[in-house]
Amino acid sequence: MVETIARVRREHAKGKSVGAIARSLKLSRETVSKYLRSGETAPRYERQVQPYPQLAVFQKDLERLVEENDRQPVRDRLDYLGFFKRLQAACQPTSGWGPSAFPVQRYRAGAPPLQAASRTR
Repeated sequence: MVETIARVRREHAKGKSVGAIARSLKLSRETVSKYLRSGETAPRYERQVQPYPQLAVFQKDLERLVEENDRQPVRDRLDYLGFFKRLQAACQPTSGWGPSAFPVQRYRAGAPPLQAASRTR
């Protein structure tokens, strides 16, 4: 990829148009323009929003569990497996199916902690 960015810049310095560079390197014009605009030497991709498709049905229950858990003393807080087991127990009777443990782990890793002011009892 670094070579591609360097090649795009070399071709542009020679006077080639964005469209011509895109055709010759089999890239989109948007990608070529992005490489020319940025000062980066390596492409980066950062996901703006982490989707949780498997957890969509359980999102409200999981958010409630996270809120309750963040209010607990540190020693009594659940890890992701604790969340998973509680969520599974709460959802199994109604749907007969629950989420797998990995999406719960990913969700919990990305869940923001409650603000200190809202932790009052």
